[in-house]
Amino acid sequence: MWYVAAMSVRDEWFMRVKAAVDAVDPVGLLGLGAPEDEYDPEVEELAGRLRSGGQLTPQVIVDVFDRWFWPGYCTAEQAVRIAAPMATQL
Repeated sequence: MWYVAAMSVRDEWFMRVKAAVDAVDPVGLLGLGAPEDEYDPEVEELAGRLRSGGQLTPQVIVDVFDRWFWPGYCTAEQAVRIAAPMATQL
């Protein structure tokens, strides 16, 4: 959805979540040569949750990727790796 990425707030929340998501590449698209903004809609949804005082638990991360892609593409292990830096950085 191009409009979500266009409306994305590129603040510290966004950049930290983006770094964690891109490092894990949960769907494997960056490794296949997808553009660097491939996960920006998912990142914005997750960052928005942090902005509003919510937490990024592994289950929240899996749920977001299940909605944007399809169930099972972001594993629990990957979600833990994405969530871990958020607990210490934010």
